[in-house]
Amino acid sequence: MSFTNAIIATNVGLYVWGILNSFAATSRGGITDYEARLGLMRQFIDAGEWYRLISSGFLHFGILHVAMNMFLLLQLGRMLEPLLGPGKFGLIYFVSLLGGSAGALLLSPNAFTGGASGAVFGVMAAAVVGTRARGTNPFR
Repeated sequence: MSFTNAIIATNVGLYVWGILNSFAATSRGGITDYEARLGLMRQFIDAGEWYRLISSGFLHFGILHVAMNMFLLLQLGRMLEPLLGPGKFGLIYFVSLLGGSAGALLLSPNAFTGGASGAVFGVMAAAVVGTRARGTNPFR
């Protein structure tokens, strides 16, 4: 299994797991206990819950949210992973995920956030840089 497929399976699996858990969980302000354990917010980082910088990238708020992120990741992964290999592609993905989490904390420290968008857009940026480095204009 490729890194791309493994990340997609993990994201979709955790989304389904979250739906199944939300039926039995109590919610606080529309956030389920499951979401509250994974999501990102400045107060959690201040409390030493650094794992949320990664876990929030596997939390999605709605079927369209997870579907669009995974569709774009699939397209980008099919293009980049064969060129870079799973190790480099995975490194780009996780560094981008951390960058997206850092950006969310800087721009909206009090917002409860989640999703793989930071990671996916980082992979997209790598695709643009790689395409330009090969002498092709990706914007044509």
